[in-house]
Amino acid sequence: MRASLDGDEEGTPPKDAPQAPAPTPVAEKASPTARAWRWMRSRRSARARHAVRVAVAAAASYALATVFSLPQGYWAVITAIVVVQASLGATVGASRDRMIGTAAGAAVGALAAWLAPKTLGGEIAALAVSVGVLGWAAAARPSLKIAPVTAVIMILGSTSSQRGFLEAAGLRVAEIAVGAAIGLAVALFVFPARARDIVSAKAQEVMKDLAELLGLYAARLDSPPQAEPLTALHDKIRAGLSAIETAVGEASHESAIRLSGALTADAIPRTLWRLRNDAVMIGRCTAPGLPAPMAAHLAEPAQAVLRADAARLTALAATLAAGQRPAAYVGRPQLGDFRAAFQAAEAETRPAALNFDQLEQVFGLAYALSAFDLNLADLADRISELVAPTAD
Repeated sequence: MRASLDGDEEGTPPKDAPQAPAPTPVAEKASPTARAWRWMRSRRSARARHAVRVAVAAAASYALATVFSLPQGYWAVITAIVVVQASLGATVGASRDRMIGTAAGAAVGALAAWLAPKTLGGEIAALAVSVGVLGWAAAARPSLKIAPVTAVIMILGSTSSQRGFLEAAGLRVAEIAVGAAIGLAVALFVFPARARDIVSAKAQEVMKDLAELLGLYAARLDSPPQAEPLTALHDKIRAGLSAIETAVGEASHESAIRLSGALTADAIPRTLWRLRNDAVMIGRCTAPGLPAPMAAHLAEPAQAVLRADAARLTALAATLAAGQRPAAYVGRPQLGDFRAAFQAAEAETRPAALNFDQLEQVFGLAYALSAFDLNLADLADRISELVAPTAD
Protein backbone atom coordinates (compact mmCIF):
# COMPACT_ATOMS: atom_id res chain seq x y z
CA MET A 1 0.00 0.00 0.00
CA ARG A 2 1.36 3.41 -0.98
CA ALA A 3 1.91 5.86 1.77
CA SER A 4 -0.07 9.09 1.63
CA LEU A 5 1.58 12.47 1.08
CA ASP A 6 0.99 13.49 4.69
CA GLY A 7 1.51 10.22 6.45
CA ASP A 8 2.12 6.49 6.04
CA GLU A 9 -0.28 3.65 6.10
CA GLU A 10 0.46 2.96 9.77
CA GLY A 11 -0.92 6.27 10.83
CA THR A 12 2.33 8.19 11.23
CA PRO A 13 1.46 11.86 11.83
CA PRO A 14 2.26 14.42 9.10
CA LYS A 15 5.74 15.87 9.09
CA ASP A 16 4.50 19.32 9.93
CA ALA A 17 2.28 18.10 12.76
CA PRO A 18 3.33 19.14 16.27
CA GLN A 19 5.52 16.50 17.86
CA ALA A 20 4.80 15.17 21.32
CA PRO A 21 7.56 15.95 23.78
CA ALA A 22 9.98 13.14 24.27
CA PRO A 23 9.60 11.45 27.62
CA THR A 24 12.17 12.56 30.15
CA PRO A 25 14.50 9.70 30.96
CA VAL A 26 14.09 8.58 34.51
CA ALA A 27 17.38 8.05 36.25
CA GLU A 28 17.72 4.79 37.99
CA LYS A 29 17.23 5.42 41.67
CA ALA A 30 19.55 3.81 44.10
CA SER A 31 18.07 2.08 47.09
CA PRO A 32 17.94 4.03 50.36
CA THR A 33 20.55 1.67 51.81
CA ALA A 34 22.93 2.28 48.90
CA ARG A 35 22.47 6.06 49.12
CA ALA A 36 23.07 6.01 52.86
CA TRP A 37 26.19 3.89 52.42
CA ARG A 38 27.61 6.23 49.74
CA TRP A 39 26.95 9.21 51.97
CA MET A 40 28.59 7.55 54.96
CA ARG A 41 31.68 6.81 52.85
CA SER A 42 32.00 10.33 51.47
CA ARG A 43 34.55 12.77 52.84
CA ARG A 44 31.81 15.17 53.87
CA SER A 45 30.46 12.65 56.36
CA ALA A 46 33.68 12.21 58.36
CA ARG A 47 32.02 13.67 61.44
CA ALA A 48 28.99 11.42 60.98
CA ARG A 49 31.18 8.32 60.71
CA HIS A 50 33.04 9.34 63.87
CA ALA A 51 29.73 9.86 65.65
CA VAL A 52 28.64 6.35 64.66
CA ARG A 53 31.91 4.90 65.95
CA VAL A 54 31.55 6.68 69.30
CA ALA A 55 27.92 5.57 69.68
CA VAL A 56 28.73 1.94 68.88
CA ALA A 57 31.71 2.00 71.27
CA ALA A 58 29.60 3.41 74.11
CA ALA A 59 26.82 0.85 73.65
CA ALA A 60 29.15 -2.13 73.24
CA SER A 61 31.33 -1.22 76.24
CA TYR A 62 28.29 -0.82 78.49
CA ALA A 63 26.91 -4.16 77.35
CA LEU A 64 30.23 -5.92 77.98
CA ALA A 65 30.69 -4.28 81.37
CA THR A 66 27.21 -5.48 82.34
CA VAL A 67 27.98 -9.02 81.16
CA PHE A 68 31.12 -9.04 83.33
CA SER A 69 29.19 -7.52 86.27
CA LEU A 70 31.66 -4.69 86.72
CA PRO A 71 30.43 -2.51 89.61
CA GLN A 72 31.26 0.80 87.91
CA GLY A 73 30.76 -0.06 84.27
CA TYR A 74 30.35 3.58 83.35
CA TRP A 75 34.15 3.86 83.45
CA ALA A 76 34.30 1.40 80.57
CA VAL A 77 31.83 3.57 78.64
CA ILE A 78 33.77 6.76 79.39
CA THR A 79 37.03 5.11 78.34
CA ALA A 80 35.56 3.85 75.08
CA ILE A 81 34.28 7.34 74.24
CA VAL A 82 37.63 8.94 75.09
CA VAL A 83 39.85 6.53 73.16
CA VAL A 84 37.84 6.45 69.90
CA GLN A 85 39.65 9.03 67.78
CA ALA A 86 39.46 10.25 64.19
CA SER A 87 41.95 7.63 62.99
CA LEU A 88 42.91 4.11 63.93
CA GLY A 89 46.45 5.17 64.83
CA ALA A 90 45.19 7.86 67.20
CA THR A 91 42.87 5.32 68.84
CA VAL A 92 45.77 2.93 69.36
CA GLY A 93 47.80 5.66 71.03
CA ALA A 94 44.90 6.80 73.22
CA SER A 95 44.10 3.22 74.30
CA ARG A 96 47.71 2.53 75.18
CA ASP A 97 48.03 5.75 77.20
CA ARG A 98 44.76 5.11 78.99
CA MET A 99 45.82 1.60 80.04
CA ILE A 100 49.29 2.66 81.18
CA GLY A 101 47.96 5.63 83.13
CA THR A 102 45.19 3.63 84.76
CA ALA A 103 47.49 0.79 85.81
CA ALA A 104 50.03 3.20 87.31
CA GLY A 105 47.37 5.28 89.06
CA ALA A 106 45.56 2.24 90.44
CA ALA A 107 48.77 0.75 91.80
CA VAL A 108 50.01 3.94 93.45
CA GLY A 109 46.54 4.91 94.73
CA ALA A 110 45.86 1.48 96.20
CA LEU A 111 49.26 1.41 97.91
CA ALA A 112 48.81 4.90 99.34
CA ALA A 113 45.29 4.13 100.60
CA TRP A 114 46.48 0.88 102.18
CA LEU A 115 49.45 2.48 103.98
CA ALA A 116 47.74 5.69 105.10
CA PRO A 117 46.02 5.91 108.50
CA LYS A 118 42.22 5.81 108.28
CA THR A 119 41.84 9.39 109.43
CA LEU A 120 41.15 12.66 107.64
CA GLY A 121 44.78 13.66 107.96
CA GLY A 122 45.90 10.27 106.66
CA GLU A 123 43.68 10.52 103.59
CA ILE A 124 44.88 14.05 102.86
CA ALA A 125 48.50 12.97 103.15
CA ALA A 126 47.95 9.90 100.93
CA LEU A 127 46.15 12.05 98.37
CA ALA A 128 48.87 14.72 98.30
CA VAL A 129 51.76 12.27 98.08
CA SER A 130 50.25 9.99 95.42
CA VAL A 131 49.00 12.83 93.23
CA GLY A 132 52.30 14.68 93.60
CA VAL A 133 54.35 11.63 92.60
CA LEU A 134 52.12 10.78 89.66
CA GLY A 135 51.90 14.43 88.56
CA TRP A 136 55.69 14.58 88.44
CA ALA A 137 55.78 11.37 86.40
CA ALA A 138 53.07 12.64 84.05
CA ALA A 139 55.07 15.81 83.40
CA ALA A 140 57.91 13.65 82.11
CA ARG A 141 55.70 11.08 80.34
CA PRO A 142 52.38 12.40 78.96
CA SER A 143 50.94 8.86 78.71
CA LEU A 144 50.58 8.97 82.51
CA LYS A 145 48.36 12.07 82.60
CA ILE A 146 45.32 9.99 83.62
CA ALA A 147 47.25 8.34 86.49
CA PRO A 148 46.66 11.07 89.12
CA VAL A 149 42.90 10.94 88.43
CA THR A 150 42.85 7.17 88.91
CA ALA A 151 44.80 7.50 92.15
CA VAL A 152 42.27 10.01 93.50
CA ILE A 153 39.42 7.60 92.67
CA MET A 154 41.26 4.78 94.44
CA ILE A 155 41.82 6.81 97.60
CA LEU A 156 38.48 8.61 97.86
CA GLY A 157 36.13 6.25 95.97
CA SER A 158 33.57 4.12 97.71
CA THR A 159 34.59 0.93 95.89
CA SER A 160 37.96 0.87 97.65
CA SER A 161 36.40 0.97 101.11
CA GLN A 162 33.75 -1.61 100.28
CA ARG A 163 35.84 -4.23 98.43
CA GLY A 164 39.38 -3.69 99.58
CA PHE A 165 42.12 -1.76 97.85
CA LEU A 166 43.61 -4.65 95.85
CA GLU A 167 40.24 -5.77 94.48
CA ALA A 168 39.24 -2.17 93.73
CA ALA A 169 42.46 -1.62 91.78
CA GLY A 170 41.84 -4.77 89.75
CA LEU A 171 38.26 -3.73 89.00
CA ARG A 172 39.35 -0.27 87.92
CA VAL A 173 41.94 -1.71 85.51
CA ALA A 174 39.36 -4.21 84.20
CA GLU A 175 36.81 -1.46 83.54
CA ILE A 176 39.34 0.64 81.67
CA ALA A 177 40.60 -2.40 79.76
CA VAL A 178 37.07 -3.22 78.58
CA GLY A 179 36.55 0.33 77.33
CA ALA A 180 39.95 0.49 75.64
CA ALA A 181 39.48 -2.89 73.95
CA ILE A 182 36.01 -1.97 72.68
CA GLY A 183 37.26 1.40 71.45
CA LEU A 184 40.09 -0.23 69.54
CA ALA A 185 37.80 -2.88 68.04
CA VAL A 186 35.28 -0.27 66.93
CA ALA A 187 38.02 1.87 65.34
CA LEU A 188 39.27 -1.21 63.51
CA PHE A 189 35.94 -2.53 62.18
CA VAL A 190 33.38 0.33 62.15
CA PHE A 191 34.16 2.73 59.29
CA PRO A 192 37.91 2.35 59.90
CA ALA A 193 39.88 5.53 59.19
CA ARG A 194 43.58 4.98 58.50
CA ALA A 195 45.94 7.77 59.52
CA ARG A 196 47.71 7.32 56.18
CA ASP A 197 44.51 8.38 54.40
CA ILE A 198 44.31 11.44 56.63
CA VAL A 199 47.91 12.33 55.72
CA SER A 200 46.98 12.09 52.05
CA ALA A 201 43.83 14.22 52.40
CA LYS A 202 45.55 16.93 54.45
CA ALA A 203 48.53 17.02 52.07
CA GLN A 204 46.15 17.58 49.16
CA GLU A 205 44.55 20.49 51.00
CA VAL A 206 47.92 22.08 51.77
CA MET A 207 49.07 21.73 48.17
CA LYS A 208 45.90 23.41 46.91
CA ASP A 209 46.31 26.21 49.44
CA LEU A 210 49.93 26.73 48.38
CA ALA A 211 48.79 26.86 44.76
CA GLU A 212 46.22 29.51 45.65
CA LEU A 213 48.88 31.47 47.53
CA LEU A 214 51.21 31.45 44.53
CA GLY A 215 48.37 32.64 42.33
CA LEU A 216 47.84 35.61 44.66
CA TYR A 217 51.56 36.38 44.55
CA ALA A 218 51.48 36.34 40.76
CA ALA A 219 48.49 38.69 40.73
CA ARG A 220 50.23 40.98 43.22
CA LEU A 221 52.91 41.78 40.65
CA ASP A 222 50.14 43.59 38.75
CA SER A 223 48.09 45.00 41.62
CA PRO A 224 48.67 44.35 45.35
CA PRO A 225 45.81 42.29 46.93
CA GLN A 226 44.44 42.90 50.39
CA ALA A 227 46.53 41.54 53.22
CA GLU A 228 43.64 39.77 54.96
CA PRO A 229 43.16 36.88 52.48
CA LEU A 230 46.90 36.22 52.51
CA THR A 231 47.02 36.12 56.31
CA ALA A 232 44.07 33.74 56.51
CA LEU A 233 45.63 31.49 53.87
CA HIS A 234 48.97 31.39 55.71
CA ASP A 235 47.18 30.42 58.93
CA LYS A 236 45.28 27.67 57.10
CA ILE A 237 48.50 26.27 55.61
CA ARG A 238 50.26 26.21 58.98
CA ALA A 239 47.29 24.45 60.60
CA GLY A 240 47.22 21.90 57.77
CA LEU A 241 50.92 21.16 58.13
CA SER A 242 50.54 20.63 61.89
CA ALA A 243 47.65 18.24 61.23
CA ILE A 244 49.82 16.28 58.78
CA GLU A 245 52.60 15.92 61.35
CA THR A 246 50.09 14.65 63.90
CA ALA A 247 48.62 12.16 61.42
CA VAL A 248 52.09 10.89 60.48
CA GLY A 249 52.72 10.12 64.15
CA GLU A 250 49.39 8.30 64.37
CA ALA A 251 50.26 6.29 61.26
CA SER A 252 53.43 5.09 62.97
CA HIS A 253 51.26 3.59 65.75
CA GLU A 254 49.33 1.61 63.15
CA SER A 255 52.50 0.30 61.53
CA ALA A 256 54.08 -0.54 64.89
CA ILE A 257 51.34 -3.03 65.79
CA ARG A 258 50.89 -4.27 62.21
CA LEU A 259 47.40 -2.78 61.82
CA SER A 260 48.63 -1.19 58.62
CA GLY A 261 51.18 -2.79 56.35
CA ALA A 262 51.85 0.46 54.48
CA LEU A 263 54.50 2.79 55.80
CA THR A 264 53.68 6.49 55.65
CA ALA A 265 56.31 8.79 54.19
CA ASP A 266 57.20 10.94 57.20
CA ALA A 267 59.26 13.18 54.90
CA ILE A 268 56.09 14.61 53.33
CA PRO A 269 55.49 17.22 56.08
CA ARG A 270 59.16 18.28 55.93
CA THR A 271 58.97 18.82 52.17
CA LEU A 272 55.69 20.71 52.47
CA TRP A 273 57.17 22.89 55.22
CA ARG A 274 60.10 23.71 52.93
CA LEU A 275 57.69 24.64 50.14
CA ARG A 276 55.74 26.80 52.56
CA ASN A 277 58.94 28.55 53.68
CA ASP A 278 59.93 29.13 50.05
CA ALA A 279 56.48 30.59 49.43
CA VAL A 280 56.89 32.95 52.41
CA MET A 281 60.20 34.16 50.98
CA ILE A 282 58.59 34.67 47.55
CA GLY A 283 55.83 36.66 49.24
CA ARG A 284 58.31 38.91 51.04
CA CYS A 285 60.22 39.55 47.82
CA THR A 286 57.08 40.42 45.85
CA ALA A 287 55.22 42.33 48.57
CA PRO A 288 56.66 45.79 47.85
CA GLY A 289 56.61 45.25 44.10
CA LEU A 290 59.75 44.67 42.04
CA PRO A 291 62.18 47.61 41.74
CA ALA A 292 61.49 49.79 38.71
CA PRO A 293 64.77 49.05 36.89
CA MET A 294 64.11 45.28 37.12
CA ALA A 295 60.31 45.10 36.95
CA ALA A 296 60.17 45.52 33.18
CA HIS A 297 62.40 42.46 32.74
CA LEU A 298 61.26 40.23 35.62
CA ALA A 299 57.58 40.83 36.38
CA GLU A 300 56.15 38.81 33.49
CA PRO A 301 58.61 35.86 33.73
CA ALA A 302 58.09 35.72 37.51
CA GLN A 303 54.32 35.59 37.04
CA ALA A 304 54.71 32.75 34.55
CA VAL A 305 56.87 30.77 36.98
CA LEU A 306 54.44 31.27 39.87
CA ARG A 307 51.45 30.22 37.79
CA ALA A 308 53.31 27.18 36.49
CA ASP A 309 54.20 26.22 40.08
CA ALA A 310 50.56 26.65 41.13
CA ALA A 311 49.43 24.43 38.26
CA ARG A 312 52.03 21.81 39.19
CA LEU A 313 50.88 21.77 42.82
CA THR A 314 47.26 21.39 41.75
CA ALA A 315 48.22 18.52 39.44
CA LEU A 316 50.19 16.79 42.21
CA ALA A 317 47.20 17.08 44.55
CA ALA A 318 44.96 15.50 41.91
CA THR A 319 47.50 12.72 41.34
CA LEU A 320 47.64 11.98 45.06
CA ALA A 321 43.84 11.96 45.27
CA ALA A 322 43.75 9.41 42.44
CA GLY A 323 46.34 7.22 44.18
CA GLN A 324 48.75 7.44 41.27
CA ARG A 325 52.46 8.11 41.07
CA PRO A 326 53.36 11.52 39.63
CA ALA A 327 55.06 11.66 36.26
CA ALA A 328 58.79 12.26 36.24
CA TYR A 329 59.53 15.91 36.93
CA VAL A 330 61.62 17.47 34.16
CA GLY A 331 61.60 21.08 35.30
CA ARG A 332 59.74 24.09 34.00
CA PRO A 333 60.65 26.10 30.92
CA GLN A 334 59.21 29.16 32.68
CA LEU A 335 62.04 29.04 35.22
CA GLY A 336 64.60 29.01 32.39
CA ASP A 337 62.90 32.05 30.85
CA PHE A 338 63.04 33.82 34.21
CA ARG A 339 66.74 33.09 34.59
CA ALA A 340 67.43 34.39 31.08
CA ALA A 341 65.44 37.54 31.83
CA PHE A 342 67.29 37.94 35.12
CA GLN A 343 70.65 37.76 33.36
CA ALA A 344 69.49 40.29 30.76
CA ALA A 345 68.25 42.66 33.47
CA GLU A 346 71.47 42.22 35.42
CA ALA A 347 73.52 43.12 32.33
CA GLU A 348 71.46 46.21 31.54
CA THR A 349 71.04 47.58 35.06
CA ARG A 350 73.84 49.57 36.65
CA PRO A 351 74.70 48.40 40.18
CA ALA A 352 74.23 51.93 41.51
CA ALA A 353 70.62 51.92 40.29
CA LEU A 354 69.56 49.56 43.10
CA ASN A 355 70.06 49.97 46.82
CA PHE A 356 70.92 47.09 49.14
CA ASP A 357 67.30 46.26 50.00
CA GLN A 358 66.33 46.13 46.34
CA LEU A 359 69.29 43.91 45.49
CA GLU A 360 68.31 41.59 48.35
CA GLN A 361 64.75 41.55 47.01
CA VAL A 362 65.51 40.56 43.41
CA PHE A 363 68.25 38.06 44.28
CA GLY A 364 66.06 36.62 47.04
CA LEU A 365 63.24 36.13 44.56
CA ALA A 366 65.53 34.33 42.11
CA TYR A 367 66.80 32.05 44.90
CA ALA A 368 63.31 31.31 46.26
CA LEU A 369 61.94 30.40 42.83
CA SER A 370 64.84 28.00 42.25
CA ALA A 371 64.45 26.46 45.71
CA PHE A 372 60.72 26.00 45.13
CA ASP A 373 61.51 24.16 41.91
CA LEU A 374 63.84 21.73 43.71
CA ASN A 375 61.35 21.12 46.50
CA LEU A 376 58.56 20.50 44.00
CA ALA A 377 60.66 17.72 42.49
CA ASP A 378 61.23 16.32 45.99
CA LEU A 379 57.50 16.49 46.72
CA ALA A 380 56.79 14.35 43.66
CA ASP A 381 59.17 11.70 45.07
CA ARG A 382 57.51 11.85 48.49
CA ILE A 383 54.07 11.41 46.92
CA SER A 384 55.36 8.35 45.09
CA GLU A 385 56.44 6.92 48.45
CA LEU A 386 53.03 7.59 49.97
CA VAL A 387 51.09 6.14 47.04
CA ALA A 388 53.24 3.01 46.69
CA PRO A 389 55.20 2.63 49.96
CA THR A 390 57.77 -0.08 50.47
CA ALA A 391 58.34 -1.81 53.78
CA ASP A 392 61.76 -1.68 55.32
